Amino acid sequence: MIKSPITGKPVAKLTESFDSDKIVALYAKEIGVDVSRYFAGIQQVGLCQCPDTGYRFFHPEMHCRRPAFYEALQQKLTYYHPFRWEHKQALRAISREDKVLEIGCGSGNFLLKLKDTGVDAAGIEFNEMAISEAVKKGLNVARQTLGELAAARPENFDAVCFFQVLEHITGVQEFITGALKTLKKGGKLIIGVPNNNPFLYRWDKWHTLNLPPPPFRIVGQKEPEGIGRGL
Repeated sequence: MIKSPITGKPVAKLTESFDSDKIVALYAKEIGVDVSRYFAGIQQVGLCQCPDTGYRFFHPEMHCRRPAFYEALQQKLTYYHPFRWEHKQALRAISREDKVLEIGCGSGNFLLKLKDTGVDAAGIEFNEMAISEAVKKGLNVARQTLGELAAARPENFDAVCFFQVLEHITGVQEFITGALKTLKKGGKLIIGVPNNNPFLYRWDKWHTLNLPPPPFRIVGQKEPEGIGRGL
């Protein structure tokens, strides 16, 4: 029985199946990364949909050493973009007096923007290569899980941000609950996700970086609202 990562209820809808050999071939051809070991014994990967929230996720999940995978991507391509559209929108919601946390901050491009505007900001990340780059920029970035940070520093931040992270998370409910625990009362939770509707999923569903082995989720414009209802 497949359960929704949001509600924990059984998932009734399998919307699509993806051939594992094709995924492996795409990663090798387009990025130059060998992901075959993550698909050992898996011939097909299914895309399921939570009936209550509309959230879509791949099943089964790969047993992927995620830091190693993302380090490989970082070596092969520009994985951490210098400045995204959602960064610009987030800056508008953050004041100079705010204490800010970015979860999954990568090499610290958004944190650097915050630092340049005089904002007290910190980040957590698990990719050691990205952390090293962030520290070289003079940024406060640590290799720490969100659960550890939430336990050590509850209600500590005025704003908590994560961009292009939620679609990589397995325990979504636990993750968002942890993020909320780090926020002060009345604080701001700022989330940026890729909108795969309508173009990417409909016309480019084999887009390599939207496929496993990491626990990628297919997030569209309506899914964040559904996630909020499901928590």
